[in-house]
Amino acid sequence: MSKEWNWEINKQNIWLKPSIESYYYVNIWKEKGYKQILDLGCGLGRHAILFAKNEFEVSALDLSKYAVDHLEKWAKEENVLVKTEVGDMLNLPYSDNAFDAIFSYHTISHTDTWGFKKIIEEIKRV
Repeated sequence: MSKEWNWEINKQNIWLKPSIESYYYVNIWKEKGYKQILDLGCGLGRHAILFAKNEFEVSALDLSKYAVDHLEKWAKEENVLVKTEVGDMLNLPYSDNAFDAIFSYHTISHTDTWGFKKIIEEIKRV
């Protein structure tokens, strides 16, 4: 069973700053001509915002409605478009082959072996 992160008690700004690795992917994906990006397990939106500011077409999914609401507000403040969804990685609400790339930072490891296998299947599918 999936369980959302309790973002309401978060008081650390680290979750609002993109990881160093995400800048690498911005450059590589631009070089490859990728456009459609999924931020899987987006949390408060630090990576979705970075990708959107770099002109990717970004979708973002998280199990936490609080996190998705935060991302929507932030995207509006930054004047960027991010398509958001509250949903579970075990059953992604996207069509097959919908994305050029998927970014999932510190998220898919928060499950058991069965869940990990199912999430990988979903990642391959979309």
